[in-house]
Amino acid sequence: MRNNNNRRAVMWALYGLFYVLVLLVETTVFADHRYFGAKLSFLPVAVACVACFTGHEAGGLFGLCAGFFYTCAGASALCIVTFTLIGVFAGWLCDAVFARRLVPAALVCLGALMIHQFAAFLLQRVMAGADVPFHWPVCESVFSWPAAVPAYFLCKVIRKAGGE
Repeated sequence: MRNNNNRRAVMWALYGLFYVLVLLVETTVFADHRYFGAKLSFLPVAVACVACFTGHEAGGLFGLCAGFFYTCAGASALCIVTFTLIGVFAGWLCDAVFARRLVPAALVCLGALMIHQFAAFLLQRVMAGADVPFHWPVCESVFSWPAAVPAYFLCKVIRKAGGE
């Protein structure tokens, strides 16, 4: 019993390290780069991949924590809500509907990116009154989507390290 708890603690510590790595890459390496007007966003992909491997309850909690710490790093408070919803729905989809394979996880990640980007688009457009073109959320989602492949394999390795 104790060995199993230690492995789960190691698994969650590795997921936390994975989150910090993704946050570091997104906020330092790709912070100033725009591709066709789109800024890359990898955190929704990370939350969706973790939720695919841990389930909807743990994925929602991971999304809540990820959104909170991303908001503390300077992002909008909307990230707390969207990351939590992404964690719950991605975990539920991978538990109840899809198998835990690469293609379904990549589709869940694309849906997570669309949810997050369109929520941010609506916040900027409606609340702030900014004149944001409609194609930006789609471009940001499509250009960020290839990050789902390495995120999927990293989460798969971390889950195996946790003994599940």
